[in-house]
Amino acid sequence: TMASLRQGPASSQATAATAKAGGTDSAAQTALKAPLANPHHGLHVAIAYGKVEAVEQLLNTAAAGGTLHALHKTVDSAGDTPLQIAANYNTSSEMRLLLAAGASVWSLNKRGSTPLHLAAAAGHAGPANQLLEAANLKVSGCHYCLTLVDRGGFSAWQLAVYYNRLSVVQVMTANLELPLVHIER
Repeated sequence: TMASLRQGPASSQATAATAKAGGTDSAAQTALKAPLANPHHGLHVAIAYGKVEAVEQLLNTAAAGGTLHALHKTVDSAGDTPLQIAANYNTSSEMRLLLAAGASVWSLNKRGSTPLHLAAAAGHAGPANQLLEAANLKVSGCHYCLTLVDRGGFSAWQLAVYYNRLSVVQVMTANLELPLVHIER
């Protein structure tokens, strides 16, 4: 429901908030020092903190070890993948690395939200644009990623409109040839 969405992105922010406790990056650095013990946690924290070099290192290590696909599918307690964390935290550089490494724009968290849902609700036009380009929306005119609904019954488009995220609405409609909604009389 919209009431649950107003609470904001669930545990991905809680993870970063916990790591930021005390006003230092020490918890994030601790998580990043042992990437082999828990690589997905380190990746989630690195993305939330905008640590591009750490993200790149973790992705390269996973690729070299043949675990890159598994790394993209790791989730936090809200079911958010690394790409969903990047969309939620407006970390465009990290998102670019994740997409180049094969992260899926169609991943769903526990609420049934895609990375585009999270970017739209948060008002992050840059990540929304990156996700739309990765899904080939601007090339093919496909409306699927704009109309796919989460478990609350809301599409990314509806979330952007509901939260008055005009920059995201503009990105979503920039190159569409057909209207998103058809009203019959």
